[in-house]
Amino acid sequence: MIRGLILGSLAFAAVFAAERQYDAMGNDVQRYDALRAMSGDPPFYRQLLASLGEMVADFAGRRAGDAGDLFTSLTSDVVRYATMRNM
Repeated sequence: MIRGLILGSLAFAAVFAAERQYDAMGNDVQRYDALRAMSGDPPFYRQLLASLGEMVADFAGRRAGDAGDLFTSLTSDVVRYATMRNM
């Protein structure tokens, strides 16, 4: 029960801090979006989401080779273990 209270209070503090930060940045982001609109760029949050999608795709592309290497390593380990077991 105490663990739940501690984790709940930590979660509340994190959400409260994030909300305060978002509230404090609200006016600055609106001004920044107005400047971006004057130069013909998309809004900040749209660009942030697009770059987030690109980062996820890039990360997935890098990790795809690692998964294949892991599978190959596991199968060779299983074969090696089976040959040692049969000795």
